[in-house]
Amino acid sequence: MSKFDKYMSVTEAAKKLGINRQAVYEAIKRGNIGCIKVGNMTLVKTVSVEKYKVNEKCKQAGFKSKDARQ
Repeated sequence: MSKFDKYMSVTEAAKKLGINRQAVYEAIKRGNIGCIKVGNMTLVKTVSVEKYKVNEKCKQAGFKSKDARQ
């Protein structure tokens, strides 16, 4: 298992979340999704994407939850 197995591309994260790439970058900028930079490539933490997805569903349902940062 590579250490990069815990990461996905911004495009993959956008597809998984049902949002566009720009929205993923905005969530990263706000600190809601964790990432690393490898050269000029941004890799998104898989666990952050999952937590962000749960948090967004909670917000839609009217619940408050901790943010997805990690």
